[in-house]
Amino acid sequence: VPPSDINKVIGWNMPIRSLLAFPYPKCDHFTRYKLFPHFTPKDGRSMRYFQPKGSGPHLYFPPGFDHNSDNIRITEGEKKALKGTQDGLNVLGLGGIWNFAVKNAEGMPHLIEEFSLVEWKGKQVELIPDSDFFQNEFIKRAVFRLGKLLEAQGAIVNIACFYYPNAKKIGLDDFLVKNGPIDFFDLPVTHRFNLSNNVFNKV
Repeated sequence: VPPSDINKVIGWNMPIRSLLAFPYPKCDHFTRYKLFPHFTPKDGRSMRYFQPKGSGPHLYFPPGFDHNSDNIRITEGEKKALKGTQDGLNVLGLGGIWNFAVKNAEGMPHLIEEFSLVEWKGKQVELIPDSDFFQNEFIKRAVFRLGKLLEAQGAIVNIACFYYPNAKKIGLDDFLVKNGPIDFFDLPVTHRFNLSNNVFNKV
C-alpha cells in the first residue's frame, strides 16, 4: 500500500511504517493487511493484521490454486498459502486459525461461503498448523473442528505437523524456505495423522 494511502485504508492514523495488502481473489472487494511494525493498542494485544470492521472471515485462494486437484492443503495465513502453492502443495489460507466457520440460525457452526467453491467429496485434505500445534490446545481445537466440518463434506482429512522438540515455532512458509517441498512430502509418519489420533483426546 502506498504510504500516502495507509491512513485512508485503516480509517485512522495508526503509527505504522508500512502496510502489505492481500486481496482475496474469490471474495470481491475484500483485502486483509499486514502491519509493519506490529501495533499494540491500549488493551495490550499485539495487532499484526488488519481487516475492515464487520467484514467477517473469508477463505484465501492463492494465485495458481487448483480447485479440481484431488489433494488440497489448508494452513493459517496468506503468506504460507502463497508459498505452499508456489512450491506445488496446492494450499488454501485461513485469515486466522478459527476463521473457517460461522454460526447458523440454530447456533451451530458451518463452513463459510467460500468453501462451497470446492467440491470436497473424496478429496484428500491435509491441515497444516504451525509447529506449536502439540503444545497449544486452542490450535488443536480449531484444527479438529475444521477437520470434522470438512469430513462432513466428504473429505478425507489428515494433519501434517513439523514438530521438533525445543525448536523455534515455524509455519509452512518457514519450513519450505529452509527445507523445500521434497522434505515436506518426506515428513515422517509420526508427523502425519488423522482426527482419531490420541492428540485430540481432550478436544
